[in-house]
Amino acid sequence: MLKPVAILVIASLLASGQAVAEPSDDEIMSMTALKWAGMNCGKMISDSDYQAALDYTNKLDPEKSAFAMRRLKAMVSKASNRDVACKSIIDAMTDG
Repeated sequence: MLKPVAILVIASLLASGQAVAEPSDDEIMSMTALKWAGMNCGKMISDSDYQAALDYTNKLDPEKSAFAMRRLKAMVSKASNRDVACKSIIDAMTDG
């Protein structure tokens, strides 16, 4: 299960219409990783988590979003295959 606190905080801010003043690099990278996993890892990521990541990244400054995706793709490219990359992202996003 994904770390619920971060997802709930981000989702509640989006739902309330409040802008996130300056999201941290960690938040941006986490949501970018979740977005990538939603596109590339099948049902390892729930549709609701993927949608939350999409909503979050779509509201970011396009340059920040593109930079985060480039960083993530550089990290993912070091994995031996997509399954390993997916497992690494899922492991990083889960509680145990």
